[in-house]
Amino acid sequence: MEYQLLCVDLDGTLLNDKKQLPAENAAALYQAWEAGMEICIASGRGAESAGEYLKEMKITGSVAALNGGMVVCHGKEIYRAGMNPEVVEQVVDIVEEMKVIGFFNDGEGTLAVNEDEAAARRRLQGNPAWLKTYHPETAKTLMEKVKNGHTIVKISIREDDPNRLEMIRERILDTVKAQVAKSDVNYLDIFSYGQSKWTGIEKLLKHLGISAESCVCFGDNENDREMIERAGLGITMANAEMDLKTRADFVTASNKENGVAYGIRTWVLGKPDGF
Repeated sequence: MEYQLLCVDLDGTLLNDKKQLPAENAAALYQAWEAGMEICIASGRGAESAGEYLKEMKITGSVAALNGGMVVCHGKEIYRAGMNPEVVEQVVDIVEEMKVIGFFNDGEGTLAVNEDEAAARRRLQGNPAWLKTYHPETAKTLMEKVKNGHTIVKISIREDDPNRLEMIRERILDTVKAQVAKSDVNYLDIFSYGQSKWTGIEKLLKHLGISAESCVCFGDNENDREMIERAGLGITMANAEMDLKTRADFVTASNKENGVAYGIRTWVLGKPDGF
């Protein structure tokens, strides 16, 4: 099979645990692009943040951002979803009640509730693209914007206590008509029913005139499940959750061991001995 589109998740997949892009992974993606493949970052992050990695690799590619809620192809936005305002309000209420940090992304940037701005700036100081699109909000002002027509594409909740994170997940599943999936060890993503990274990738495939069978996807977490199952070739990381590994065609090395580079060389380009 000659693959035409290579889609790769960021956190826990392309990036190492320090959220850095390893040179070997970047070189492998660049080689695939030079060989004629389309490259897509498929991430829960916003389009601008995810797109920075394409710029860093000097690749003209695409982004299926916000768990498929926004798709940008070669710098042009081709799709953007919107969450039901009632769902957004329900999640805001849970964020306030549970006193957790909520990130409400509208496709242009992140409206953050319950995060100290100074702490956020320290957290984001190594990510200028994030800082540029970060906006602290109170729950009240956020809901005023939503009720006045401001569209939210995806919500994330951050909680460092894993037990509490699972409790929040159950609360959302019991009360909110939306999908919930972990995107990182301390993040839950909330997004509309029927939306996933794969639905965003499908829109990109249609736009580019490429079949699903010619698509390769790399991922590691719950929000990568559908794209791993539906792509012509689904590859998970050694650090992926066990359920995702059982759904993949292959399991590559971990994100600490440049598993994306190994997977591209071995199963995509067929050059396992190097470049």
